[in-house]
Amino acid sequence: MTEIKELGARLTVVQSIYYQSPGLDANQRETKYSVEIDQDEQPYYRQLILKSSNSEPTSIETGWVEDVGTLLIENLEGKFTQVQPTEDEREDVKGRIIELQMGDCTLLIRPGDCQRLTVKDQESLRAISLRRSSGSPIKYSITVYSR
Repeated sequence: MTEIKELGARLTVVQSIYYQSPGLDANQRETKYSVEIDQDEQPYYRQLILKSSNSEPTSIETGWVEDVGTLLIENLEGKFTQVQPTEDEREDVKGRIIELQMGDCTLLIRPGDCQRLTVKDQESLRAISLRRSSGSPIKYSITVYSR
């Protein structure tokens, strides 16, 4: 009798990037990968508001996930309730950029965009913080996957 191996949790990422110069066809790049996750722990997901001032970093909230492997931080700004936002609303939203700090490095998360990070260990996780680039609070979400 052959023993059937039970499949564990799996994280699959698919990303497409399109770039188009005026008058030319779009150039597309796509990356895909899949990785097994050691633990069957449910991912942690929260929608939050980044309220801290530009000088005060906000640490990453990881919920119940003890051994963090991958983080997905999404800037939720730019999703309007009106069909046609005013020019002032558009300008305000453009400035709601999350600054993701990792030591001396700063990554930007523009409205509607996200950053995916795979952390080496828990010490690396503690080195990551968020700041807002504008005076307005920023809606964002965080999803935490175990290693």
